Amino acid sequence: MAQGNSMDTVSEEVLELIVAKLPAVSVLAAAQVCKNWFNVVRSRRFAKFYDQQACRKSWFFQCCVNYLIPEKNQGYGYDPESKQWHKLSSQCFPNEQDKLAMASSPDGLLYSIFTLSDLTYKREFLSKQWSEAPPMKYSRNAPLFGVVDSPDGESHKLLVAGGVSFFEDDDLALEIYDSASRSWEVCESLPREFRNNSSRHWMTSAVVDGRFFVAEVYTGLIASFDLQTMRWSAVGTLRPAGVVHSHLLAIRGNLYLGGSCYFEDKHSFKIWKVNVTAQECGVEVASMPSALCRIFGPSDDGGPERKGEGIRCVASGDLIYIFSREQYRDNQVVVCDLSSPGADQWSLLPPLPATGSFNNVIGFSSPVKIGSLF
Repeated sequence: MAQGNSMDTVSEEVLELIVAKLPAVSVLAAAQVCKNWFNVVRSRRFAKFYDQQACRKSWFFQCCVNYLIPEKNQGYGYDPESKQWHKLSSQCFPNEQDKLAMASSPDGLLYSIFTLSDLTYKREFLSKQWSEAPPMKYSRNAPLFGVVDSPDGESHKLLVAGGVSFFEDDDLALEIYDSASRSWEVCESLPREFRNNSSRHWMTSAVVDGRFFVAEVYTGLIASFDLQTMRWSAVGTLRPAGVVHSHLLAIRGNLYLGGSCYFEDKHSFKIWKVNVTAQECGVEVASMPSALCRIFGPSDDGGPERKGEGIRCVASGDLIYIFSREQYRDNQVVVCDLSSPGADQWSLLPPLPATGSFNNVIGFSSPVKIGSLF
């Protein structure tokens, strides 16, 4: 039998297989074991292998923003594999001048619009690098966003619709940015049915199978923009019985709808799979347990049409995170794992460790590449 530490004789391939089973934060600890482990974990080959593992679950991020004292901004990431919150570096945030405009899209894009037309963004929140796009033609305050990657993954397109400033001619304008050519293209505007409501405060969006879906959160009006034909579909309605407030979700190439429901004064939160061809709701795939629904119980400042309006949901992979932007909810977050059946499908995340007073809490979910943690 060989003497000494038997791990010294483990081949790089076997070591990669072992370490790849660890949560991302544990990989950081593994890199500190010895020089050999550090070299293996920091290699491009391991990073590619680790990120491609099917078992990798997307993180949930919350950015707590203080408009008056930017130094008090705090960012946290929840790792569903280790089931822990991790405080993030302030370098994850944009420059001081851009922090007031920071927001996120449903597909995990973090962006900031400065002077209403200058766009900075990044696909990975943990990355310190922000990308800058040339000024958009239209000035925007709170637009809808969509992201489409090229087949080779070397470039992407950003779809920016609505949220146009009041002094512009077309409040329904759609522009597409191509990262390869670093240029914007003005396309067919949103259907006129969305006039006066075309911002992320009143609408929700998702990209599925080469189509950019947009829907009003209250009325359920829905349409899609086809990136091949460059045309909008007819406007339909996506509003299951009892839904008062809903969000589109893109999950593993399929379109879902998450909605707050009220029926006979009982609150529930349900998730449906959407038939994208017909733009209609299909089967119900999940319903939040009543004990967790009470976290997002009715507010006292309005009737049924206002109930649940503070609830937000974002998705990545098989995980759907539901939270509220209302301050008195203490930033509690519920997660639904569509890959888990029965009672294990729903759970409450540990309390967010943020301290202090914040004007806005931005929540979004996205995969974490192991290279961004170093």
